Amino acid sequence: MKQERVFQNTFAPECENHELSVGQIIVGLGFGAFKYRKLPPEVRKAVDEEMRRRVKKREAHPYVDDSKRRIKMLKAAQSAMQQSSEKGVCDAAGVGAGKKKAMAERTRQKVSGVSAPMAQA
Repeated sequence: MKQERVFQNTFAPECENHELSVGQIIVGLGFGAFKYRKLPPEVRKAVDEEMRRRVKKREAHPYVDDSKRRIKMLKAAQSAMQQSSEKGVCDAAGVGAGKKKAMAERTRQKVSGVSAPMAQA
């Protein structure tokens, strides 16, 4: 991997760094900390080269927008959670058919704040 070029900071007196890499300069340009026209010519040339390199890299690996697929999966999961019934909860917990009624009663008691001994199934 090629090491990023570093320049002496002679163009941004408000910046405390004595040296700035091309990447830092690009970030500073993006935030408006530096003005492109006020950069020295060799720094502008390095910034231009780095930006061309980044564009080529991005074109070689295009972004895949899968946000619609993710939203669909989240909605399906939310729907499944809303549709889960007492039976589904019992099945997920591995409770047998004979204990489902007792488990449901305990759950209702816990939710209502009543603590009762476990019912015999």
